[in-house]
Amino acid sequence: MSHAFQSLFAERLTAFVSQKRTLGWSYNGSEAMLARFDRFCLEQYPALDTLTSEICLAWAVRRETEGNNSFRNRIATVREFAKHLNRIGEQSFIIPAKFAKKGARPIPYVYSEEEIANIWREFDIIKPRKGYPVRHFVAPAFVRLLYCCGLRPCEARKLMVDDVNLVTGKLYIRESKGCKDRIVMMAGDVLEYFVQYNNKVSKAMPGRKQFFPSSTDTVCEYRWIRYEFRKIREKLVLQQASSNPPRLYDFRYPHLN
Repeated sequence: MSHAFQSLFAERLTAFVSQKRTLGWSYNGSEAMLARFDRFCLEQYPALDTLTSEICLAWAVRRETEGNNSFRNRIATVREFAKHLNRIGEQSFIIPAKFAKKGARPIPYVYSEEEIANIWREFDIIKPRKGYPVRHFVAPAFVRLLYCCGLRPCEARKLMVDDVNLVTGKLYIRESKGCKDRIVMMAGDVLEYFVQYNNKVSKAMPGRKQFFPSSTDTVCEYRWIRYEFRKIREKLVLQQASSNPPRLYDFRYPHLN
């Protein structure tokens, strides 16, 4: 992935991303975030070529629809860019860490085996849609991978076809928590399921790059899978462990029953 930055920070943004990749990070997600920052600078501060407090504090305004983690990630990427500029001798404003504090960690919901089976059954009857012929394959496979391999939703979404070895069962997770890559192995029955999944999706979308593709073979949108899950959650009347309702993220935690 390579973005053509256009603001007065373009050359320095490109050099920063290149440095990260030289150090071994794929940096795709962070590069996409920097592309958003670049557009922000181009539109709001087209004449400024110094990373000032005015730019950074305007960027650090939390949006009404923005979750805490999304806000933190957006701030952290620009903080890292500012630190890079200071290291190379260019005085730049670093957004204070207090702007993006971690929120309280929600209590995870522990699913029973019966609940998992019921959830999968409901995902398996999702219908395809015009313009998105693999929708009914992607959703059930996505939730199974979260549960069976303990992946975070963001990790599963960003999987490329080349990241999934359907011979050995090895998953290569890029830019996981802390910008670290990691390897996860699929069990035999899970591997068999995903071999079949891949065959079905490849038949409908030959030559795709994303393992869980959108209708245009970009990273699949999490919001529609989450929306389907919410409908299933309400239908099955899943009980809440706290004030937070059961989440797809909670599939990462092993069941106790």
